[in-house]
Amino acid sequence: TCCAPCSSAIIEAMMQNGITPVIYYCNPNIFPKEEYEIIVINDGSSDETGAIVEEIASGQGNIRLFDQENQGPSVARNYGMKLAKGEYLMFVDSDDTIERNCIRRLTDRCISDDLDMLQFSAVNVIGKEHVRRMTYADTDKVVSGKSVLMKKIQVSIPFALYKRSFMIGNDLKLYPGVYSEDDEFKTRALYAAERVSSTNEIIYFVRQSPGSITRTVNPKKSYDCLTVIESLGRFVQTTPDDRYRKGIYLQMSHTFNWCLKEMTGLPGPEVKKLEKLIYSKREMLGYLCKSPSLLHRVEGRIMRIFPRNILKVYKTLNFLHFSKKSIVFIAIGILCIFNYRK
Repeated sequence: TCCAPCSSAIIEAMMQNGITPVIYYCNPNIFPKEEYEIIVINDGSSDETGAIVEEIASGQGNIRLFDQENQGPSVARNYGMKLAKGEYLMFVDSDDTIERNCIRRLTDRCISDDLDMLQFSAVNVIGKEHVRRMTYADTDKVVSGKSVLMKKIQVSIPFALYKRSFMIGNDLKLYPGVYSEDDEFKTRALYAAERVSSTNEIIYFVRQSPGSITRTVNPKKSYDCLTVIESLGRFVQTTPDDRYRKGIYLQMSHTFNWCLKEMTGLPGPEVKKLEKLIYSKREMLGYLCKSPSLLHRVEGRIMRIFPRNILKVYKTLNFLHFSKKSIVFIAIGILCIFNYRK
C-alpha cells in the first residue's frame, strides 16, 4: 500500500554548486524511502542544476524536481509547501547541509510532543571551523510560540521543523520578493504556534559562501526590511492580545536595526535616499519605543529627537558599545539638552 511520507524536505536551488551534497544529507539510506520526500524547486537556474537533480533522483522514487522562473526563495518555498505531502516540513538552502539521518529523530520528537514547531541548533561552517549560532534554554519544555516571541529569536526559516497542518490552518506563507522574508514569516508563525519546543542538537550547517545573497552588499536589503516592518505593523493591529504585542514589537525592532546595519555598508547616495525614506516613515520609531527591550526603547526615543540623523545615532550607539545603565544616563542627558534648547 502507498502512504504519504512523514516528512518533506523542501530545497530551493539556484546553482549546481552544493546541490548534490544537500540532497545526499536529506535522503537517508538507512530508512525506507516512503517515509520521506525531497522536493527540489529549481528556481530558474541557468546551469546544470536541473539535470544533476534528475540524475540523482533517477530510481530514488522519493525525490521530486519542479522548475520555475527565478522568483526567489519565498516563492520557491511557498511552491514547495503547496506540493508537499509530508506531515512535517523542513526547508533547506541548496548551499547548506543538514545532519545525516536527522529527519526521523526530529519527526519522532514532533509527533511525541504534538508540536507545531521544533527549533534546532545550527552552525556556521567557515572552512574547517564550525561556529555554533545559538543555544536554546529549557529544551525539554513545550511552550507557546507567543512566549518565544518575547525573546530574541533565531528568525532563519531553515532552523526548525514545521507541522504542515499548522501551516495550512494558519495560512502561513512567505512574503514574496524580499530578502527579510524570514523575519516576517517566523514572527507570524510563532505568534500562531501553540506548541513549540527546541533542541540543542546541531542539525543545520550554514556554509559561509562569500557570494551568497545574504552576505553581499545590496541596498534592496534595507528597503526590504522596511517592507517587512510595514507588513508586521499591519499584522500587529490584528492581534487581540496586548500582552504579546510586545513580542512582535521586539522582532520589528531587530529588523529595523538590521536595516540600519545594512545601510552602513552602502555608498553615500544610497544612504541619503534610504534616510529620506525612513524619515517619511518615522512612525516606525514608535515600534522601537514599544519594544520590551530597554535598549530598543532608549534607541527609539533618541532617534525621535534626531529623526534626520537616525543612522548617525545607530552608529554612535554601536561604536560606544554602551551597557544598559550607561545608555540610560546618556539618553537622560540628551533629553535634558533637548528640553533645555526648547
